[in-house]
Amino acid sequence: MRMYLSVFSMFVLMCVVSDSGGDEIILKTGEKIEGIILFESSRDITFETILGNVTLDNERIEKVNKYSQKQNDLLRRIWELKRKDASQAGVDNQLSDEELRLFEEEQKAKGLIKHKDGWYTKAELERLLEDKKKEIQDKAVEKEKQEKFEKIYVTDKERKEIEKNAEKESKALKYVRRKQWDQERATKYFNVYYKKYRMKDNRMAAQISGAPDNLYSKLIKDMGIDGYIDWQVKCDVCLLDNESSWSQIKTIAGPSDSTAFGFSIAKEREIFVAPYGDTGLSGLQQTSNIPIIYSADTLFNYFLSELLWKEFLQDQDVPLWLIAGTASYYSGTGMYNSEKMGKDIKAKKYMSFGNLLKTKKYPKSEKDFEKFVYESENLVRILVNVYESDGNLAFCRFARMIAQGKSFKDSFEEIYKDKFESIDDLSKKWFESLKGK
Repeated sequence: MRMYLSVFSMFVLMCVVSDSGGDEIILKTGEKIEGIILFESSRDITFETILGNVTLDNERIEKVNKYSQKQNDLLRRIWELKRKDASQAGVDNQLSDEELRLFEEEQKAKGLIKHKDGWYTKAELERLLEDKKKEIQDKAVEKEKQEKFEKIYVTDKERKEIEKNAEKESKALKYVRRKQWDQERATKYFNVYYKKYRMKDNRMAAQISGAPDNLYSKLIKDMGIDGYIDWQVKCDVCLLDNESSWSQIKTIAGPSDSTAFGFSIAKEREIFVAPYGDTGLSGLQQTSNIPIIYSADTLFNYFLSELLWKEFLQDQDVPLWLIAGTASYYSGTGMYNSEKMGKDIKAKKYMSFGNLLKTKKYPKSEKDFEKFVYESENLVRILVNVYESDGNLAFCRFARMIAQGKSFKDSFEEIYKDKFESIDDLSKKWFESLKGK
């Protein structure tokens, strides 16, 4: 039986004979092989090599020079040293054309296929290529996941700064305390302030403080920011039940923090809820006869979502749509709907995509505020849902990039370039979403 060698083996085998001894086989091509002859016949010759026994046809051999047993023993000792050197340092695969042709003919005769530096059966090669393809795909998927959806955690320094600020009180909360509002309800993460002797205030407080801790846990999980936020200092929630209280609080806190129904302050971790009618932004006067526009718990859900998102973005100066849209999307507030929006689109009374991205102050009227929130929510929904199960983490990274000063365009291209053809493509999908399509 013949033994066929790899390219590596052939190089070790077919070296020029030195003074080390051993039999010498000279091929018709001129190459000289160093080996120890074991068997000769009229058809072929078998000899021992550094890697095993090899048989060559006589027609390939020009001449054979035999040496003594002593020289052959010396050659075997040298082979042992060469094996050791080869395993440690490696051997350069340099073959003559004749050597390479001879080896390849013998491998092909066995039905083997060459791939890179090895020879395989068809089945072995198909299995090898399939395994390699899967390995490459798995690495690419893992790399993409790490690049696109790497979760962003707050540093210890950032966390300490957030908690330190949350221990302080804003001027608005100090006003509440000065008016001797009662802190009647307290949970693990919240203190709820209201005037307990008013029946409607009792109902509002009960609405909010029924299960706020569960809502807090649900929101940070849904947003993909669990592990980032973990409140050690409670959030203070103030219920505003009349136009006088709201007017005072709004003036103290500043109009830039106001929405049509309340606001949240991230730095001091506070929420102010005004569910009873107009806030004064539209210039209208509120009376005690005006019904509740949104329930206290609905607005609390919205402002808690807003507050958590502000803390995640470290209360940076970020676009207003990013705050309002996220708060509405995750809280499920639903201040507007596609039917109303459809009518506004027909009447051309809606905010364009470009203006939505640039808006820095909430609209003055309640209706325009609701419409702005609805438009913002639709944009957030598209960006989150485009990555399906990984959408929250992708959106988190996108928002943090914007909060850190990157433009919408640069942030969009880095996170969403594979999901949209362009920003114009996103704008078209957003507009179709507004129309309920």
